[in-house]
Amino acid sequence: MSTQKSLITLELDARERQLILDHGYPFDGLKRRLELRRESDDVEEVPCNPFELEQLLGDLAYTINRCKNNALQDELNELFEDLEYASTR
Repeated sequence: MSTQKSLITLELDARERQLILDHGYPFDGLKRRLELRRESDDVEEVPCNPFELEQLLGDLAYTINRCKNNALQDELNELFEDLEYASTR
């Protein structure tokens, strides 16, 4: 995952993209970019601006803290950490 100018390129596999759509409450623009890649099983590059990523991280943290399913919570936590790392690069 790399940062280029004010745009951050997230490299997400199909499961990560679906987790964001289902549990991350992405803004409409990011949601559209994720949905365009929905059929792909490959790792896909998804552009995201810093504000969208910051909001996504907050929404994922909210979901993680309220999640009752330990396996899902672990998956979301790992995704959160990867996205948080991408936000610092």
